[in-house]
Amino acid sequence: MAIDKLYSDPMLDTFRNMMKEVLDKGYSGEHVDGMRSTLDKMEHYAASLDDFMDFSAKLTTENLFGKFSDHYSRVLASNANLGGYDPNAPYDEKNDQALLKLMVDALKNAIKSIRQSKAETKALMGDRAADADVLFKEKSIIDSIQKLIDLGESGISAPEYLRIQTEQNLDKAMEGTALSLDGLKYTHDFNLALAANPIQIERSERYLKTYQEMAAASPYGAPNITKFNLACEVIDAELITREKKWNACKDALETIVGDLFSWALAHTSIAPYIEPWSMAANPREAIARDKDCLPGMIAVRMNILQRNFGSDFISLMRGEIIAWEVQYHWFWYSKEVTHFLLEEVLPQCKPMQYLSSELVDKMKNIYEGDRYRNPKLHLVQTRCAANFDAYFGEGEYARRYPSNPTPISKAEAW
Repeated sequence: MAIDKLYSDPMLDTFRNMMKEVLDKGYSGEHVDGMRSTLDKMEHYAASLDDFMDFSAKLTTENLFGKFSDHYSRVLASNANLGGYDPNAPYDEKNDQALLKLMVDALKNAIKSIRQSKAETKALMGDRAADADVLFKEKSIIDSIQKLIDLGESGISAPEYLRIQTEQNLDKAMEGTALSLDGLKYTHDFNLALAANPIQIERSERYLKTYQEMAAASPYGAPNITKFNLACEVIDAELITREKKWNACKDALETIVGDLFSWALAHTSIAPYIEPWSMAANPREAIARDKDCLPGMIAVRMNILQRNFGSDFISLMRGEIIAWEVQYHWFWYSKEVTHFLLEEVLPQCKPMQYLSSELVDKMKNIYEGDRYRNPKLHLVQTRCAANFDAYFGEGEYARRYPSNPTPISKAEAW
């Protein structure tokens, strides 16, 4: 099951348009291939994952936004016309200045090409043209190229020009590495708004801090991209186990709570008329199966939970994972129904045993009173929309990605 386009399209549309732009212009080469493979990874994750938090974590862990932007900037910079200089011609002062002028003119053309390509991209993007200004800030790379132009026009020879730019790393400064900083900030702000888990936020925060520290220590104001990528891999290695454990524990806890909810609801008189049982070929058989089988399944899940995470279900429900899920409005169930399930339903949920009539009535009352769903689930999307609007303009998220009305919940807030 694919990620809902309501969430994936805001992240991928601009990159799709950038890819279309370079292909339409007939560009090719290593960095075009890099753009394509990076976008293909994004598309693959959007199509193959069904959990948006996993999707976002993949993009962050693999730094796909930053890699795409880096490839894109290099494509633009490398497709300027370098002219017809003949390296086999006799080398004298006149030819020296011709060579220097050729290099400077190529840099001037590179600036024109970058600006032109961006303008063409914006034209392709239509009413989303402003996205290019947000996701591709060309000023840093243009400023770096302009420094080389100014050096070349200062009256020095071509060999001296090449020596100075190499010694001062001016050639590295114009590679576009600085553009990665914008992608890192964008990803970190998105992770803060999404708040899927603390490890994901820590990862993007450490990426950003590492970049800034390397940039501060660099003579050209940007890190060596190879060293930066290696540092990111070290960060990933430190965090990947923690994040996998967090997500596995969260999924296990939510599955057990969901099974408890289904088991309690299956006892009510309204069960045959509500999902999932109303969709079964024989609702009453499906209900009977859940009433009989879910207690055993829950017991097995709890044993696996204890074995894998070294703690019992109730202790883990009171731990940091569910506290985070509640604080950032990811936990689907309301406070009332969660306490009801843990404190009253769970003690009766045993194989060959059914829920007491008193608790059946209470479960039915909670369900019919619309008090089983967390009333603040919509705040996840509200946070993400606010972050999106901060980048792309007030009201842009709602205009581009209209959503269905928030389901009504009369439950008490956590």
